[in-house]
Parts: sequence; structure tokens; C-alpha cells
Amino acid sequence: MSRAELEARVRMELNRKLACINTFLQQRSEHLDKIDSVSDSRRDEIRAQLHTAERQLRVCRRDSRGNVYILILPS
Repeated sequence: MSRAELEARVRMELNRKLACINTFLQQRSEHLDKIDSVSDSRRDEIRAQLHTAERQLRVCRRDSRGNVYILILPS
């Protein structure tokens, strides 16, 4: 086998391996994007539930003497 043939063979093998690595990295990136979108969605959902619960459960009031009153609001 000549040097040129050997270099061509090595180049082809290297390109094949690089293509495999690129495919893996693209798939990994897609999976991470999906995880991020699910995480963002879930975080927004939990935040909305927390705000709703805060509004529904109590409103604190403090009078001029420092007494605290907690009003329970209907849902």
C-alpha cells in the first residue's frame, strides 16, 4: 500500500469517526434542549401555583400597635 493510499484510508476513517462524534453531540444537544424546556415549563408551573397559593391562603396586616392579623381568603 502506498503512502497516498494509507493517508487516504486514515483520512476516511478519521472523517467517519468525526461524523459519529458530530451525530452524538447533536443528539445530546437536542436532549439537553428538551430537558431545559421541560424544566422551564415545570418551574413556571410551580411558580404560578405558589403565587396562587399565596394569594388564596393569607394576607398579613399589621396595625399601629404591631399586632399581626392574618386574613384567610376564600379560594
